Amino acid sequence: MIELARRSYYYRPVVPRKRDVEDADIRDRLEALALEFPRYGYRRMTAQLRADGLRVNHKRVLRIMRQGHGAPCPLSVRSGAGTSGRPTANTACRYIRTCIATRFLVSLIGSGWPT
Repeated sequence: MIELARRSYYYRPVVPRKRDVEDADIRDRLEALALEFPRYGYRRMTAQLRADGLRVNHKRVLRIMRQGHGAPCPLSVRSGAGTSGRPTANTACRYIRTCIATRFLVSLIGSGWPT
C-alpha cells in the first residue's frame, strides 16, 4: 500500500479562467448606456448588459462604474428648515445639470477633444 494522502490523490490543479469580456469592452458599453439611460444605477446597468448578451457580475459593473465611467448621478433629498425630507425646488435640477455637464466634459476629454 502506498502512503499517499487522499487529498493528494484526488487533487486537480485550478486553471484560471479567461474572462469572456474585458473591462474595456464593458466600460465602452457602460458609457453608451449611461448616455442613453443617465439615471440607471449599477443594478439596472448589469441587467441591461446581461440582456445584451454580456456575461458580467454586478460587483464588476459596480467597480467599473466607481472608477468614473458611467457612475450614476447623485440625486439626494436634503431636508431644509421645515421641509421634513422633501427636496427643495432647485436641488434636484442643480444635481442633474451638474451631472450632465460633467458627463459631457468627460466624454469630450475621453474622445481626444483638444483641451
